Amino acid sequence: MPTVKEYLAYKFEELSEDLKEKVLDKQRNFNVEDNDWWNSVYEIWIEKLEEMGFMKPKIWFSGFWSQGDGACFDCDSMDIDKFVKAHAEKLIPIFFPHTRFLREIPNVCRAWTVTVNPHYSHYNTRDMRFEWDEFPEGFETTGAIEGMLTQFEALVESVREEKCKEIYKALEEEYEYLTSDESVAEALTSNNYEFDEDGDVC
Repeated sequence: MPTVKEYLAYKFEELSEDLKEKVLDKQRNFNVEDNDWWNSVYEIWIEKLEEMGFMKPKIWFSGFWSQGDGACFDCDSMDIDKFVKAHAEKLIPIFFPHTRFLREIPNVCRAWTVTVNPHYSHYNTRDMRFEWDEFPEGFETTGAIEGMLTQFEALVESVREEKCKEIYKALEEEYEYLTSDESVAEALTSNNYEFDEDGDVC
């Protein structure tokens, strides 16, 4: 008769501290290799971006710790009224005392993102584009007003860049948490994984 080799199986919490450390190193990517672990971060940030006026954004990223890594987002339109309301504290001083132009901007401005480098996903791979209609009769533009509109465009672009960096930071923090000793150990325990004397999954 063939010899049947028996293996002792141990739950994670039953392992020695040295073997636990070995298992954690082997299973470091347990929480991130077979699922879309970034979805929760995406959901939070898509809502935040839409609240700021970047409509139906799509987030892209690559990571981590390599040159060219980062995050960005695309949007094919903006709700300028939402953006103006969300950033009124910065915009009112720019347009003062011509704040009536600020109130009219949502009616005459369209904006969207464009891809300037399709090979990466950091904040410099996208740019904002703007299209302006004429202001209604009674809104005579001057060089000063045009300068304010240029500052408005610059603020939209700076907010886009800032949010790309914040999204990347949130993704990096989520990844670091999911690959931490605590998170990996919790996942192995809750899924009732068992291990042999070498720390391999039975």
